[in-house]
Amino acid sequence: MAAVVTKYLKRISDPMLDKIDIHIEVARVDYENSSGDRMRENRESIRKRVQAARNIQQQRFAGSQSDITCDADMRVGRDTAVL
Repeated sequence: MAAVVTKYLKRISDPMLDKIDIHIEVARVDYENSSGDRMRENRESIRKRVQAARNIQQQRFAGSQSDITCDADMRVGRDTAVL
């Protein structure tokens, strides 16, 4: 396992590694533990959450003079002032 980590770290340049302040080792999660039935959510529940988020975005940008209608339309810079 250590060899795999070392191989991966060699792919990242030293200047990039210098910019990373926090290094945390995380234990591997088995697929069975992350994909069980307890994690499943039905489509209707997901649809309701997505629609609620879209409604919030519509309200947020309703008074805006720009062509932004959702968070995905925002860009760094001038558009961030809309919030």
